[in-house]
Amino acid sequence: MNMDRRQRFLLVVLLVLLPFGAWKVLKPWFGGIAGGGFAGLGRSTGGTASPWLDTEVVDLQLGSLEVAVHNYQPGRNIFRYPPKVVYRPPPPPPLPPPPPPPVVPVEVKPRPPEIDFSLLGVFGPEKRRIAVFTDEQDAILNVQENEVFKEHFILQKIDLKWVYVGFVDFPDEPPVQLEIGS
Repeated sequence: MNMDRRQRFLLVVLLVLLPFGAWKVLKPWFGGIAGGGFAGLGRSTGGTASPWLDTEVVDLQLGSLEVAVHNYQPGRNIFRYPPKVVYRPPPPPPLPPPPPPPVVPVEVKPRPPEIDFSLLGVFGPEKRRIAVFTDEQDAILNVQENEVFKEHFILQKIDLKWVYVGFVDFPDEPPVQLEIGS
């Protein structure tokens, strides 16, 4: 088939199909197959009227034409970051008060006995000195160095002006220094 024949064939097909397409599109305008005339004019046998001519005209409501003013609430700005939120953990609950320290009973240490005597004097040679004491009952006691007297006291050292008296029952206690006349 050459080009002229082909074009003629397509033109014939187009001319045959064109009236059917136009009839399909314009059918509501002409009022259907039974008649009614062009654009609904002429006689009508109960066919359908044109949809464009049967439309009802409604009064214009001017209030519906006004555009409502909207308050624009801007949302997130994609060009700015929000302020950085610093997360602070809640403070830890307060610690319970520590239990009171256990009551340790204070150990009552026995005390050394009271010294109820006084030194009257010292006499004798240097290697064998003797200290002379008197007590509340006016008894006189002659005691040498390292000798126990009155069951609780020991004479530890004798000097010319004083003596050192220790305690037999309390060896850890420091000796008491007594001067002559005290």
